[in-house]
Amino acid sequence: MAITHISPYQLQNTSPEELSRHLAGDPAEAALWIKAAAEQGMPDAQALLGQILLDGRGISLDMVLARYWFAKAADQGHPMGLNMLGRCHELGWGGGIDFALAALHFKQSAELGLDWGMYNYANLLLHGNGVEKDEALALEWYCKAAALGNAKSLNVVGRFYEEGWLVSADRAIAADYYRQAAEGDDFRGQYNYALLLAEQGLMKDAIYWMEHALAAAHLKFTRVMAENLLTFPNPEFHRIGMLAHEKCCELGSANDYYNYALVLQKDKRKAANTILAETWLMRAAAQGHDKAKRHLKASRS
Repeated sequence: MAITHISPYQLQNTSPEELSRHLAGDPAEAALWIKAAAEQGMPDAQALLGQILLDGRGISLDMVLARYWFAKAADQGHPMGLNMLGRCHELGWGGGIDFALAALHFKQSAELGLDWGMYNYANLLLHGNGVEKDEALALEWYCKAAALGNAKSLNVVGRFYEEGWLVSADRAIAADYYRQAAEGDDFRGQYNYALLLAEQGLMKDAIYWMEHALAAAHLKFTRVMAENLLTFPNPEFHRIGMLAHEKCCELGSANDYYNYALVLQKDKRKAANTILAETWLMRAAAQGHDKAKRHLKASRS
């Protein structure tokens, strides 16, 4: 019979080894054990319960309840609980958006030594969201997070050095930060590192990292890749740019279909592209895309 509840007695009389097995097993059963531990006031469990509620992993997705449990962990000074409560306030998960509260929680998390708290606090400082804009302080926090191996922070520090923001521009230092970000699985770091490798003529390595970036990128950044890579003369970057357009079509909307169709129409290297372009225009038009409808009508008149 399926377990539906874990009592405090069961939790207290379960060895660490047994608990580890329960947590590594079926997600629904693991969620019951996490919930039981959270209800007993364990901050690690409270933060973890918030995360699985946010993800809907082994338990029904509930952002309001996720925010509640992040707050419970934060009340005990749990660094990740504070960070995730900040994310809730920043992005409106389970309630309203409040950048000032987000900044407060991120700062507390950062001061407790959590790299993600540092990164998120730096982002708000950089853009002046919920806190007075302070680019120099943002860079300090990015550097602290980067020193702890935070891949996203490593990439951002790389951008500071590549662009010469608050520091002397140095593409060699930028490339080293991008390399570390890429090796840490940050897709933006992989993309930026690939571009610098291409500048150096190291195309085999550049293609390797650009393909990794495309595989990991979310839709918004995939659109950036699709647009940018087609401007490069290198045929391999062009190929990856076309693959990025295909990925956008898989994940995106009618406008992604339309944009890919226009690219296919301009690309005369393959005879089949004309047929593919019309197919994507038809798909976009079927979803009510007005420009696609007009484009089809014009091409057939």
